[in-house]
Amino acid sequence: MAINNLNRFPDLLARVTEQWQAQRPDLPVAEAGLIGCILGVAANLEDLGGVALKEAGLSQREHDVLACLRRQGEPFQGTPSLLLEEVRITSGALTLCCDRLIQRGLLTRTHAQDDKRSRVLALTAQGKALIDEITTTRFQLAEQIMAGLSPNEQKQLQELLLKVQSQVR
Repeated sequence: MAINNLNRFPDLLARVTEQWQAQRPDLPVAEAGLIGCILGVAANLEDLGGVALKEAGLSQREHDVLACLRRQGEPFQGTPSLLLEEVRITSGALTLCCDRLIQRGLLTRTHAQDDKRSRVLALTAQGKALIDEITTTRFQLAEQIMAGLSPNEQKQLQELLLKVQSQVR
């Protein structure tokens, strides 16, 4: 769904739910509609958040790698194992992703001091500056999006989404 069509999402969701209810009333249409709503909101949020990434020439996975290292604090580094644990990516894809970030001067890859077989990935000054800029933009966007919900509603939403997540196997 294009970003400029986000305001039509509720109508689309209602129409699709109504169509399925008419065509297959034997199915749990309301529950599937809720899942569709969650997926639609997630896709729309990803599209909105992707604007800053596109401007920076980063993919979502590249962003996730930079953000993971930034969250570690000084010296903004981590192992490939850490990244594999925190970023939804395969080992091979992580290597390619990190290679691209190294080529752009956003990351370095060195041997660990205590184990020369192990590698350490670290943000460069340029990488830290870029992820700080993108993070500021995306966090401000999140604040704007959530401004329509009270703090209590935000907490309830988080609790409900986590409850739904606990059912995903």
